[in-house]
Amino acid sequence: MVGFLLLSLLADVTTSDLTGTVEVTRPLTRRRIAVDAYQNRAPALDGGAALNPSNEMDSVAIYVERINGMPVGLPASTVSQEPLELRQKNRNFSRQLVIVPVGATVSFPNDDPIFHNVFSLSKAKAFDLGYFPKNQTRVVKFTKPGIVEVFCHLHANMSATVVVAPTQYYTQPAKDGSFVLRDLPAGAEVDLVAWHRAAGFFRRRVKVPAGNVRFVLPLRETAPEPVDAPPRTTP
Repeated sequence: MVGFLLLSLLADVTTSDLTGTVEVTRPLTRRRIAVDAYQNRAPALDGGAALNPSNEMDSVAIYVERINGMPVGLPASTVSQEPLELRQKNRNFSRQLVIVPVGATVSFPNDDPIFHNVFSLSKAKAFDLGYFPKNQTRVVKFTKPGIVEVFCHLHANMSATVVVAPTQYYTQPAKDGSFVLRDLPAGAEVDLVAWHRAAGFFRRRVKVPAGNVRFVLPLRETAPEPVDAPPRTTP
């Protein structure tokens, strides 16, 4: 209720864009190679064993978590009625990371001539779509904000992430690391989050407009923090 009240109060406020840059000082994403359940009996497919992001920015999500220290509700008009697609092809997901707002749906079409079984054990959304063949799909609605790690029961190398943003302000950086969040309330303090699949959470509190907000993602020598762990804050 508080979030929706804040949203209505912000409706007539002058807006401004927030720009920033994500810098990755060293490679963060490791190549994954695993044997899957179809080895020696699957149809020949291109790729398959592993998939590296073409750019570290493919593994980064940027979103606003709070405005002026308060959660912000999502106007229904910002949630698309059409599912975003995360396809399965060549024994991989078509993208390593997608961002959707709370209330959005994601479709998981199977483009391979073999079965897939998409599932997640994440706290934000646990599901198991069962086995389904080529040219079929299954749809999941995401009703809570958070990080949802998605896998396939049959192919251990397959993984992707659905980032469910708590506000309408979210994006992914361009290949050069630059990003823009548009139409934020001018003068507001926002809690800005950068999340990387291997490095975890980085948070900044900034005032809009704030010039160029800079996130530096260092190499993590240890395993990334659990997605539900308390956040760390960058200076």
